[in-house]
Amino acid sequence: MKSLTVGVFLLLFLTVGYGQDQGPRLKIAYNGGMIVNPGLSLGFGYNLFGSADDSKRNQHELRLGLTGSFYYHRRLNTGWSFGPELEWVRTGRRGFQYGVSVHSGYLRTSITNTFSVDDSGGVSKSGTAGTNHFFYDVGLRLGRRLRSGNPLQMEWYVKPKLQFQTPYFWKKNQYFLTEIGVNFKI
Repeated sequence: MKSLTVGVFLLLFLTVGYGQDQGPRLKIAYNGGMIVNPGLSLGFGYNLFGSADDSKRNQHELRLGLTGSFYYHRRLNTGWSFGPELEWVRTGRRGFQYGVSVHSGYLRTSITNTFSVDDSGGVSKSGTAGTNHFFYDVGLRLGRRLRSGNPLQMEWYVKPKLQFQTPYFWKKNQYFLTEIGVNFKI
């Protein structure tokens, strides 16, 4: 796992030269589980490959970045995650975008208000219990570049994702997430 993490970091920083015309990008998004459980997602990335910025044709971009997320599920758990994300985005001449993404990494879930029972039958608050997971998710992205003359190249998007967590008790867990956010050049 350590060598995979080092490899992703090297790939991310060695490919900066391929995306210099676009520059690094920052992503800020609402990342809600089942839409109603609030969360926040922050990401930083580069364009690995992309077609030239030409308003007469469609653009295709392959982006690689690192994303950190946090979510709160009121009656279940709280979690945070961190990992690489690979995304392909197609932008039409009028700014409409669609694409797909794959994201994987480390997920830490915790349950606050946990209690323990001692040998005499007394109940006491024991703090926070939690587990570690590997996760991966696949998402479909729909969005729009706000203005072609915008120096930030700001985009808004909606990305429904299906996330898989393992281990989750003795099997794999599936979870539906919705990411709604903005992506812009730094």
